[in-house]
Amino acid sequence: MNNNQIDIDKFYKYMHEGKIVEPSSTIANAFHKFSQNALKITTELNNKYHTPEEIVKFFSKITGGAL
Repeated sequence: MNNNQIDIDKFYKYMHEGKIVEPSSTIANAFHKFSQNALKITTELNNKYHTPEEIVKFFSKITGGAL
C-alpha cells in the first residue's frame, strides 16, 4: 500500500486498532501528511476572526468529514 492509497478513514481505522507505527512506514508518512495539513488549517483558523460557519468548515477539513 502506498501513501496515496491511505485516506483519512483508513488512517483512523489503523490508529484505532492500536497497531505500532514504524518510522518511515506508509502509515507514518500518512500521519505526517495529515498532521501537516491540520497545522496549516489551524494556522489559518487562528490568524483572524471567523464566523461559526467558517469554523465548522475548518474543522470539517481537519477531520475529513462533516460536523
